Amino acid sequence: MKILSSPCRSIRRYPVTAAFMALIWSMFVLELWMQAPGHTSMLLRMGALPLGPLPPNPWWRLVSYALLHDGWWHIGLNSLLLWIVGPVVEGYAGAWWLVCISLAAAVAGGISIQWFHHAGGAVSVEPGASGALFGLLAAALLMALDQDQPSARPMRRRLCLTLGYGLLISLWPGVSLAAHLGGLLAGSCIWVRLIYGGRLSMHQVKTR
Repeated sequence: MKILSSPCRSIRRYPVTAAFMALIWSMFVLELWMQAPGHTSMLLRMGALPLGPLPPNPWWRLVSYALLHDGWWHIGLNSLLLWIVGPVVEGYAGAWWLVCISLAAAVAGGISIQWFHHAGGAVSVEPGASGALFGLLAAALLMALDQDQPSARPMRRRLCLTLGYGLLISLWPGVSLAAHLGGLLAGSCIWVRLIYGGRLSMHQVKTR
């Protein structure tokens, strides 16, 4: 399966991945208009996740934070990751499971952030889709490792390198390792459940 084909063809073949991309960029344009990047209070108003005790009625933030980004490098790297892993999951497992894994990994990443940062006050915020994207990366990598065709080797190599680079970036100051690990765990669990729970067979995956 060719993952990085022409943009127009990719949009037609992977509409949910393209819609996810359009959504996060639309939100980023709105952030720029509201001068939110770099401003904690505005990001919090728009739905970012506080690094500390959650405010009242917080649960929607476990999803909304994944639609926000705190600068051009942030959204640029996440867009690249989405375009690497989104078509793999959507192409092999289908649009429905792409959505389910993304949402579950975003929530798991948000819970991980709260778990590791709950002791502090809400002096900073956490935006970003990387928790959801690391969940997709985990699912895509597990799927690729189960493929026995020689044609799958370049994809496995690309996804392994992506995971390695992603984990290195996770160690940078200001990058949420907690969100990435939470997303990886959620994506792995869902994919294992899909395959070994009988919801999706490897025969179905290989013939998509």
